[in-house]
Amino acid sequence: DNDTSYQNIREILLKKSESLQPKDTRRGLLVFFPGIPGCGKSTLTHDTQLTTIAASINNNNNDNKVNGGGGDDNNNRKVLKKIGDETKGNYWESVKSERLEKGSSCIYLADKNCPTNTWRAWIGCTWIGTICNETNAVAIPVLPLHALETTIVDGIIHPLDDNDNTTTATTATTAATATTHKHVYPFSLHYLAVCMLRVVSRQNSALDASSCPNACMVVIMFYCLYRNISSLLDRLQEEISHGFGVTVEPLYVPFFRRQEQPDLPESLRHALVDAIRLQYGLDKAKAKKKAYPKIKACMEERLRLELKQHEAFLDSLMASPDESCQAFVDGIVKSLVTATTAKPSPCKPFIKLVSIDVDRDALYQLLQKDEEMMKIIANLSSSSSSTTTTNGDVFYQTQPGYIKNTHVTVVHGSNAKQEELHRLYDSKLGTRIRVEITGLLWKPNVVAALAVVITTHGLVPTTTNEFVHITLWCANGISPFDSNKLIQWEDTKEYKVKKDPFVLDGVLTFWDKNKTSKS
Repeated sequence: DNDTSYQNIREILLKKSESLQPKDTRRGLLVFFPGIPGCGKSTLTHDTQLTTIAASINNNNNDNKVNGGGGDDNNNRKVLKKIGDETKGNYWESVKSERLEKGSSCIYLADKNCPTNTWRAWIGCTWIGTICNETNAVAIPVLPLHALETTIVDGIIHPLDDNDNTTTATTATTAATATTHKHVYPFSLHYLAVCMLRVVSRQNSALDASSCPNACMVVIMFYCLYRNISSLLDRLQEEISHGFGVTVEPLYVPFFRRQEQPDLPESLRHALVDAIRLQYGLDKAKAKKKAYPKIKACMEERLRLELKQHEAFLDSLMASPDESCQAFVDGIVKSLVTATTAKPSPCKPFIKLVSIDVDRDALYQLLQKDEEMMKIIANLSSSSSSTTTTNGDVFYQTQPGYIKNTHVTVVHGSNAKQEELHRLYDSKLGTRIRVEITGLLWKPNVVAALAVVITTHGLVPTTTNEFVHITLWCANGISPFDSNKLIQWEDTKEYKVKKDPFVLDGVLTFWDKNKTSKS
């Protein structure tokens, strides 16, 4: 009887298993748009496009079979999209959840502007890179054809006091302008102008002329998120190659009707440049979203007048929607074929910082030889001059603001290409380097750092920092980066080591994106 029952159960389970669909483990795509509002992503990802994409994938797969082609079976792939403006909560968490739920093989269209900070593959953060790694997807950036051009802007407009009743559309954009600041962007001004016109021309959108009084300045704000990036392709390659397992070529979509564009009308070009200068000034001032409403309104008025005056000219530059949509569909089909057969490329770790790390306990034990200096350091965040607490703990472990990961910065990842950092420092990783402490600089209630000299004997390239130092402490709300300014501030205090410099060894180290001075 037991054997019969076992056999019956076995047959039932076999029938059930035969009816179950095998898990779809094919590699999918995550299509994203490194652009700005008005770049055309909603047109490219319109609902009708989803059906067209699915049909084109199936047709291409069937054609390959007829012609004897091999490779992955690309039939029956879901084509999904998520609109940024309609998504509640964390957009990328939602994308990740849906990809995990619907299956890795889906073609996922992220209908959202994706500036550089969304590309990353950080551990513990949900961005495009981590989603691709965790859901078996290949990231496909969609780029505007003939719009990637380095734009150099000279100058900055510092926002004026909004209580100044003399502010007009003219004075708001000419006053307080400095010409000593150069900043670069990876998109042409033609691209910016066309995107802006599209935004103010559309209706029933969260960002249009009627629903958003500062629609033009919002486009400018997104454009400025790419500040100090001269080549979007280089930045994409740098970011993707250090976090994404599989990469393919970007998908280029026609944006302009022609490869070469006629010059922008001078008044329009000046308005765009002034708007960029103003946004640079707002960013420098760390202005809140609703700050300086008068100067923003004046700039908005100027931009809209220019767009209206030159609307016909800008319309003549645009590629037709049909041409762009067809190129988008064809590009996804081609990208899928490449992505499903591509092999993961070896990824080198992303270097946030090349550092000479110094053991904190060893550092403070050395500093104790100078009682006067140690008293100053111990008093930075406490009125007590004691270097230990009642529990026997040392002050730098318990008092707020003291840096946990004491180090000398050699070069920050934002100041060099990843390829260059790896070329210069990979073979030097772990090298012990002599660090000499010559004194202490501090600004009361702000930040404190040790002045140091490093001796490399040619083993590694030396730091390019003007002020070579080890940050010890910073007040609440102050970044350790501000210690670089100690040699610039007039009220900085200084204490010099009276005898020979204190000497200890540091180790050349790479910091990843999760390591900070305080954790």
